Amino acid sequence: MERWTLPEGWEWRKLASLANEDANQIRPSEFASELFNYWGLDAIKAGQFVEPGPNWIPGSDVHSTCIRFSTKHVLYAKLRPYLNKVVVPSQEGIGTTEWIVLTPHSGQVNRHYLAYALRTPSFVDYATANSTGARMPRVRKEAFWQADIPVPYPNDPRRSLETQRRIVARLDALLAEVAEAKRITEWAPGECEELYRAIIADQRQDEYSLVPMSELVRPRQPDVTVRDDEEYHFAGTLSFGRGMFYSRKLMGSEFSYPRLIRLRKDDFVYPKLMAWEGAFGIVTQDLAGMVVSPEFVVFDVNQSCVLPEVLDVYFRTPSTWERMAAISTGTNARRRRLYPQDLMRYLMPLPPMETQFRLRMAVTATAEMKRQLAQATDELKILEQALLAQAFCGEL
Repeated sequence: MERWTLPEGWEWRKLASLANEDANQIRPSEFASELFNYWGLDAIKAGQFVEPGPNWIPGSDVHSTCIRFSTKHVLYAKLRPYLNKVVVPSQEGIGTTEWIVLTPHSGQVNRHYLAYALRTPSFVDYATANSTGARMPRVRKEAFWQADIPVPYPNDPRRSLETQRRIVARLDALLAEVAEAKRITEWAPGECEELYRAIIADQRQDEYSLVPMSELVRPRQPDVTVRDDEEYHFAGTLSFGRGMFYSRKLMGSEFSYPRLIRLRKDDFVYPKLMAWEGAFGIVTQDLAGMVVSPEFVVFDVNQSCVLPEVLDVYFRTPSTWERMAAISTGTNARRRRLYPQDLMRYLMPLPPMETQFRLRMAVTATAEMKRQLAQATDELKILEQALLAQAFCGEL
């Protein structure tokens, strides 16, 4: 484990000298009618600092051997240590044997302090680097117990524990503020979606002129000849009803189509198959230049009549999906296709251009809010780890 310069009086101590493993096991199925507070690894999210709530289930529902834990322990998830799952239980219970149950030596280390040490970026990196298994990596026990933990004034237990409690109190306070900020950033995107739905609802479609799609969009033919020895940045549908796409790079030899369609910014796109589930989208700048198969329909948008954002809003509504389902063809309900010639005959309620521009401004503002919230969420995660790192450098 990477070491750094500790404050005067602090020293490195092996984890094995600060805690031992409590491997008290139980088979709940032997107590079929008894209720147990059971925690699996999914009881806590990656990097979460909040203790899971009680999860009472009868012993008859637990068929595997479990470990016991209590309020004297710290739980560490040995499976996929990069997920950084550590719990300081305030209640008794049982859990999966993927938990390592640590009993901190009370005269040497505060269990909350130890839990925070196990959550630091340096420990997560160390545990990840000392894991075995490709698909289901687990930290190696011998490496785990040989990890170095920074301890303040270990030769003066009273001072050491007092310093540890002070660090824990400081981290609790700071991380509580971070948690509240995260709660707001997690709540706000839902409010953005509500705003987006309000924008849609505000479109008084019954008052607009009905315009055939043939006047608004024009289908584009495949324009890229596939060569086996060339690499292509391929886009496919990721999420129905949200206009989202995934992308990956493929060699031409992997395609079964001789020609593909290259995307341009502001193209209107959908897959023929299951378009009625809402798989419509407008091509953003980051998707421009990628290619899609001829199973997608790609339209040039006549922006003198309709703005791409207006199409995006209109084709995201469930009522529109129902209309698309009605004009899709095919005997198999799950394999119906929406062909471009059928969509071109469809009459779309088109707001005046002045209304379209107001709608564009609202959509752009909502998208920017969501982008900033996503950025803030990422920055808060970084801040959490920075606070932990500072605490164990003696900087808090």
